[in-house]
Amino acid sequence: MAEVAVIPIARAPRARTIVVSWALPAGVMLVAAAAPFERALPGSIFGFTLTTVELTVLIALAIGAVRWLREPAAIDWRTPISLPLAALVLCAVVAAAAAPEFRDNALRVAARLAIAVMLLTLVANVASSDRAAKQIVAALLASASIVGVIAILELAQIPWVLSALKAFRPGFHVVGGQLRATSTLFYPTITSMFLEVAFALGLMWMASPRLRSGQASRLAFAGLVLTGAGVVATFTRSGLITIAISLAIYGAVLFVRRRQWGSEHSKLATLAAVLVALVLMSRSPQMLLARMSVEGSQDWYGASYDVPRQLTLRPDSFNDIDVALTNEGRLTWQSSATPPFALSYHFLQADSEDVVVFDGLRTDFARPVEPGDEVRMKARVRAPGYPGTYLLIWDVVQEHRTWLSLEGVYPGRTSVSVEGTPVGAPLPSRGRMPSGVMRMPRAVLWEAAFGIAREHPVLGIGPDNYRHTYGRRLGLAAWDERVHANNSYIEVLVGMGAPGVAAMAWLMFAALRSGTRALLDVSDARLPIVAASFAACAAIAVHALVDSFLTFTPTYAVFAIAAGVLFSAHSSTGGETC
Repeated sequence: MAEVAVIPIARAPRARTIVVSWALPAGVMLVAAAAPFERALPGSIFGFTLTTVELTVLIALAIGAVRWLREPAAIDWRTPISLPLAALVLCAVVAAAAAPEFRDNALRVAARLAIAVMLLTLVANVASSDRAAKQIVAALLASASIVGVIAILELAQIPWVLSALKAFRPGFHVVGGQLRATSTLFYPTITSMFLEVAFALGLMWMASPRLRSGQASRLAFAGLVLTGAGVVATFTRSGLITIAISLAIYGAVLFVRRRQWGSEHSKLATLAAVLVALVLMSRSPQMLLARMSVEGSQDWYGASYDVPRQLTLRPDSFNDIDVALTNEGRLTWQSSATPPFALSYHFLQADSEDVVVFDGLRTDFARPVEPGDEVRMKARVRAPGYPGTYLLIWDVVQEHRTWLSLEGVYPGRTSVSVEGTPVGAPLPSRGRMPSGVMRMPRAVLWEAAFGIAREHPVLGIGPDNYRHTYGRRLGLAAWDERVHANNSYIEVLVGMGAPGVAAMAWLMFAALRSGTRALLDVSDARLPIVAASFAACAAIAVHALVDSFLTFTPTYAVFAIAAGVLFSAHSSTGGETC
């Protein structure tokens, strides 16, 4: 009887351990799957709003904590980059605590960085198993494929898709009149960064010995194509470059280690060809060239107007006015294209310059107006119905995209006297003309950042506080506080000062040394995992030169997954902890 009584008691701890062991990779897979679908949860905790992605990260960390408490030896908190990561977090916390203003925001970002480091460590432990690493990446690639499909549908402007996406962000984004897909994330560049990392990690399936069935191989290839297509839809230059870098690094590593051109290289070449075709089909050659050669929308547009200085019109009359325009931008004005260009106008009160007619009649261009060309035409204008003195503001419109005056192009101006019997009541004022959003070039943002860094060299102004202060440095009365320094390394300099930069440099050195060692020492069976995660980390490092992603939950989550998978290799290669 005694022996019978002992049996269930002895098996219970092992059963609980198995459950926790299974839950650990499942928790990380949940983070990977949910990362691009962030929504704010109702209510708040200690005054802070929690999002769906943050909740999944906390769940995964909680499972890891339970596993560590039950089996301390099962979780190794050391990785090859643990010490530099700890130094970077410490610098962030100290800089946030000492921030001269916006301290709460800085502390919140420092806490996010600490959570990202914990998630990275957890992934490094889970991904030490080849099977778990591939499952995590499979979940990530599946979610990225969905994001890519949604981005394509958004670019096609499917009405129900555009309506559904309002749950994730308020509106759409354009550059040079071209829609940039955002999908389920907040901004096109954030979408691109997420997809770039998922794409690079997904490459591990291109040389996986598990892909023996044709169906599995086709699924992996299709997932990579859809993910790459999502990057193309975002119209992000850096995204296209980092995808090319990922393909090159992954293919080169496999070739150097195996000393032969294998079937995986043929798959990579086919994948690259498909993506190049998607890029060429996505936009016109003129659009692609303009996107690659200029930075902001203001550089895409330009116009000069030769219009009458004065006109006298009858109330509510339709008039054909002789005008001449010169296209001084980089885009061809075509009324037959989609979205079409046309000449239009606005009517303002002469004394106050308040708008009384914003959307004037459209006059199509009879032929495409190439950059540098001049066109003379009769513009159709309907006069206001009430007598008075008005300003007729001539403006080229790209339908459903923008007015050239909103892109910094000075419009034509004509003084109009409306004389005769009124037709209807006076037109109500609609306020002042909307002003164009000044998109600061990176050079200006970087110059402002270095100026702030010179004033706060030791501890900076606190993580993520650059966006709250750069406008003041540039002498602006108002500015877009969503804009970062557009360089992750400069963002660290401004937010954490010289100690933060030193910690970041230490981290980069340790990551490069350990990652390179893993590529050389890892077993051939695990090589695809290490090569793909190394390519993903390289994509992060390169794209960080022109954008900043450290404060966004979906991106720091996928960064932690990529780095965690790469540095999980130290457990099987004998790499030392820095």
